[in-house]
Amino acid sequence: MNPLGFVLLPVLLAYWGQWTYHVVTGRPRGAPLASWVVWTFLLVVMAYWVLRNLPGLELLAPG
Repeated sequence: MNPLGFVLLPVLLAYWGQWTYHVVTGRPRGAPLASWVVWTFLLVVMAYWVLRNLPGLELLAPG
């Protein structure tokens, strides 16, 4: 019932699957996520958190 969760869940599952694969096989993970990716993710989550509570944007609210 959460639109942002619906969009981000496949991305998070893919990243978790990649991490699990590297842990099980013992292969190095390579470079971590770039800092701009982490900051963009945090910015999107914070913007969603605020926007879903504004009048007229009830479509973003869960339920």
